[in-house]
Amino acid sequence: MNIMVEDVINYKILNYYQDLYNKNPTGCDSPNDFIDLFDISYNELLGHVIYLKNIGLLECNTLADDAMCRITAMGIDSLRHPDAYESDHPVHNIVIMGDVKDSNIFQADEIRITKSFNRIYNEIEKSDLDNATKKELHDNIKEIKDEFRKEKPKLDRIKTILNSIKEKAPSINSILTPVIIACIKKYIGID
Repeated sequence: MNIMVEDVINYKILNYYQDLYNKNPTGCDSPNDFIDLFDISYNELLGHVIYLKNIGLLECNTLADDAMCRITAMGIDSLRHPDAYESDHPVHNIVIMGDVKDSNIFQADEIRITKSFNRIYNEIEKSDLDNATKKELHDNIKEIKDEFRKEKPKLDRIKTILNSIKEKAPSINSILTPVIIACIKKYIGID
C-alpha cells in the first residue's frame, strides 16, 4: 500500500471518529467497517488504529477481535487546525484530505509544499552527513523544487536527482518521496 493510500485511510478513520464525537461526545465505536470499505485485513486496520492511538489522535481499548475507539482532543484539534499538526503527524503532512460531495480530493498548495521542502532541509541539517554532502543535498533539493516551478518540469532530471539522493541519504529520500508525489499531483492537476 502506498503512503498516499495509508494517509487516506488514517484520515478517514480519524474523520469518522470526529463525526461520532459530534453526535455523542462520550461515544466509542469499532472501526471494523473500514475493513470492507478499504478492502484491508483486520491486522492492517489494527495497524492504522494503533498508529493513530500512538500519536495521540485516538483513544482505544483493544478487545479480542475488536477495538473500541474515540477521538482525542488532539485528534479533534488536528482536524480543525491541520497546519498546526503538519510537522508532527503524517496524517496531515504534504496533503490535507477532505470530502466534497463524497469524493476524496487532495489539496496540495504551494505553502504546504514549501513547508515540506523546508522540513527536508531541516532533516538534512540535523543529519550526521558531512558538510559537503549536506551542501550537495541542499543543492539537489533546490534543483528539484525549482524544476517543479517550471511550466514543463524535466521529470527525467528529477528522477536522476532522486536516484542520487537515494544513494547518498536514504533517510532523506524517504521523506522526500511524498513531497515529490504531491508536486507531481499538483503539476498534472490532481491537487
